[in-house]
Parts: sequence; C-alpha cells; structure tokens
Amino acid sequence: ASFSMDNLTCLFYTQPLNHFDLPRNRSGTYQQRFCITNHLVPHPSPRDVPPPIFFYTGNESPLEEYVEHTGLLWELAQQMGAQVVFAEHRYEGKSIPPATTPSCMAYSSSIQAITDYAKLIRNVLWEPATLKRLAQSQYPENGFSQGNFDRFLQSLGDHVEEQVVPRPVICFGGSYGGMLSAWMRMRYPQWVAGAIAASAPIWGFPQQQNGLDSAYAIIRHGLSQPYPPTKESNAKTSSFKNIEGAQNYCPNNLMASFPLIDVIGKEASGLAF
Repeated sequence: ASFSMDNLTCLFYTQPLNHFDLPRNRSGTYQQRFCITNHLVPHPSPRDVPPPIFFYTGNESPLEEYVEHTGLLWELAQQMGAQVVFAEHRYEGKSIPPATTPSCMAYSSSIQAITDYAKLIRNVLWEPATLKRLAQSQYPENGFSQGNFDRFLQSLGDHVEEQVVPRPVICFGGSYGGMLSAWMRMRYPQWVAGAIAASAPIWGFPQQQNGLDSAYAIIRHGLSQPYPPTKESNAKTSSFKNIEGAQNYCPNNLMASFPLIDVIGKEASGLAF
C-alpha cells in the first residue's frame, strides 16, 4: 500500500515552456504535475528540524508508473523520515503543454526538464507557505478528501508559515530519470545534496562516428579479440574466417538481422514467430 498514488497529493505548478527565453512567459506556459506525500512520516529528528526531501525526477512515462515501481525510494523515506515528491516530466502524463503552442516539441529537452525540477524545489518545496497556498488554491478541485488535505498540511510541519526553509534534497531516478537526477546534482549543487542514479549512462553519448560504430566493429572483429584490433589479432581472425577457403559471413549476417527483426516484430504474426 505504501507504493501507490493513494499516499500522495497531486498538485500543478505553472512552468514556462522555455526557461531561457526573455521574458520567460513569451513562449507560453504549461501546468506541471507533481505529487507529494500527504501523511506525516515518523521523523527521527526533533520536530523543529524540517524533514529531507526525496525527489523523483520523472522521465518518459506518466508519473504513476514511477510511483508504483520505485520501492527503494519509499523504503528509505520510511527509515529516514523523508518527504517523498514525484515530479512529472514535461510532455508526459498530465504535464502536457497546450496543443496550440507553436514549435512545442522544441521545448521537450532534458535541460528544460531539470530546470523545471530545480524551480519546483527552490520556489515551491523550499517555501512551505507557497506550497500551502498552492494546495489551498487547488483544493477541492483536484479531488482530495478533507482528511488527506489536512494530513498534507500537517506534513509541512512547524515551518508551514515560513518563507524559505532550505531542506536537504536527494534526487532519485533510473535510466533516463537517473541521468536527470545526476545532472540535477551536477548543475544545481546549491539545492540538491545528492543523487541516486540507477542505470544512468550520463557519459554514454559518442561524439564521433567511430564511437557509434564500435559495436559493429567489435562484432565483425570477434568478441573474444582485443579492441581496437592489433595487426597480429587481425591476421589471426582472418585465418579463422577463411578455413579451407570458405568465407565466414556470420558478422555481416548478424548485423543485417537487426533491421529485419525490427520489421517482423511490428506484426503479431512476427512476434509469435
């Protein structure tokens, strides 16, 4: 029951479509959805010490998917008395810009997304009074029960009327979301104390064509051989490929099979095959 939307209150925050345009509202705005725990987690620190924030940097799916499949975040929050926040990535779920926005897909980028998250942390989560006003302005339109709304306000603690309360923020994410978490820590260390990034290839962008072709080169060369190939290993590989004069077309055939698999896999009969 802990890993569900039932334990979260979802709100919407107005974000500029382009954080780097001046004035920022010139490109238009959209409503970003974020969800925050609506109950008070037992906190090991004194009541006057604000709880840390565990912030999930949403990626390429609706927010609900990550709420229900991120057990580590929930378990650590229970142990450390953290307040859990899930933020939805722009252009996903209910965080969709208006359809009339010109060139709207130009604003679907990782740099715009992490700037959304940074603004949400600094201007909302670090300002309890702002968060309270935001919740009150959207209640009961978002359909919370009175009990959930009261528990949500209670979770803000003794600091609910204060202007700015810096709280330690740990970002969580996996895959692309993990990359966003890592970049949050790198770009905004003044607001993000740490990041737990799983399967996040933040350096995984080859800058040259040779890098893009490395997998093909390795398969052609032979997985058991050193890469880049040496003159000696090339000669050895060639001798294996041409035993008794027969040509070994396996590497080329293997590479050619992937586009074919992609085509066949688009049909039900192909998947069954």
